[in-house]
Amino acid sequence: MYALKTGVIRCLDPKFMLPEGIRLRRATPQDCDIIVHHRRCMFQDMGNGTDAELNAMVAATRPWLLEALANDSYHGWLGD
Repeated sequence: MYALKTGVIRCLDPKFMLPEGIRLRRATPQDCDIIVHHRRCMFQDMGNGTDAELNAMVAATRPWLLEALANDSYHGWLGD
């Protein structure tokens, strides 16, 4: 159903195709700030945590996520 070629996933089933011009790709260490920002916004939108708690979560998560993306122990996908 899916094919991985050069780090990009392509869906081979037409009913699951992405909109024209959008592609999925694996997250890289360069995406760390985007992912951390998304996580912070997600928790904020759910009403979980004060600004100080969310800022502390970002500060704690960023170094871990950067290393995990670099050593391939964290896998994420982003749409471009």
